[in-house]
This record gives sequence, C-alpha cells and structure tokens, in this order.
Amino acid sequence: MDVPEGLRYPDGPFRQAPHEYGGEWWFTSPFTGAEPWLTQGYGDPYAVATDASAEDVDPAFVAVFGPKPNRETHPNPSLRAAAVADWERNREYFQGVGVPEGFTQEQVDAAGDLYEAWGLGRPLFYEGRYGWTATFPQAGGFEAAPYAAIEAPHLVVARHQVEMASRGETPAEKHPFVPAQVFQLGYFDA
Repeated sequence: MDVPEGLRYPDGPFRQAPHEYGGEWWFTSPFTGAEPWLTQGYGDPYAVATDASAEDVDPAFVAVFGPKPNRETHPNPSLRAAAVADWERNREYFQGVGVPEGFTQEQVDAAGDLYEAWGLGRPLFYEGRYGWTATFPQAGGFEAAPYAAIEAPHLVVARHQVEMASRGETPAEKHPFVPAQVFQLGYFDA
C-alpha cells in the first residue's frame, strides 16, 4: 500500500512497521496503539510458516483449517491479523477428525460418495470449538452440521449451490432441490 506523505507519521495516522515486521504501513489510532504490528496477539505478524514451525501442528488440523495464515495468503495486515487469531482459536479447541458420535463409518462413506458425485468432494468431520462440524475443503471450506451432512446430504448440496449462486457462480449440474430462479441473474442483488 502506498501512503501519501501527508498521512504518514508523525503528521498522519499511518506508521511504517520496521523491516523485521514486513515494513508495511499500518493505521494507528487509540484502539490499535502506536505499533499495531505488535498488538495482534502473536509474535511476528509477517512470519511465514516453515516446515520447522509447522511440526507441532496436528496434520489433521491443517487438513481442516489449512496452514497458518501468513503474508502470502493474506496480504492485508488487518485481515491477516484476524485470520491468524481465528486460526489460533480453532487450533486451541480442535479435538480431532473422525466419525461423529451416533454415526457409523458406512453412513459417512455413503454421504461422501454422494458429495463427490455433486462436486463438493468428501467431507471431513471434525470436533472443534462448536462441537462436531462437517467441512468440505474441496468446496472452499463450506461447512454443514454433521447430522444434516449425513442424514440429509441432498439438502446440504442444495444449500451449497444456493451459496454458489449468491456469489454469481453456477455449478456444473444444478440440483433439483434448488429452484430455477435462484440461478437467474440478479436474484440476490436486492
């Protein structure tokens, strides 16, 4: 980001971080402090996860939530700070990946086959800060309640397609549970 001279510290609210913190410009205020790059809840906000730092992270957690956000994945410092904080919170409460209580592997596999046929890929069921959740990494991290994901997979596929339509995307094959008008241009532009 290029900051005009008049908005730079000490005349303006933007302050440049030291080189070891990326050298980017940060907005300062009484809420962010004079050095916001230090107050985001983690050591070096620009640290790129390396193989050595990723060793203590459960591979199942990384399969669900991806690697720790860094400068390359979130170029905006404000968004990166929020993404890192969310990633750390999820890591703190992560219990593992598996089959939710009350269900069998056969039920999970049957639902997974249906999701693959509709292009969402196989879901991962994980237990985290909100209990059990089904996430679809191949569908951009789309999530569903585990009961719905296993017992009513066609409704989950339809819900995913409605979300796709709200972003202006069209699936390869439209699910019959989704009304045709959902995919009409401008339906969500209200």
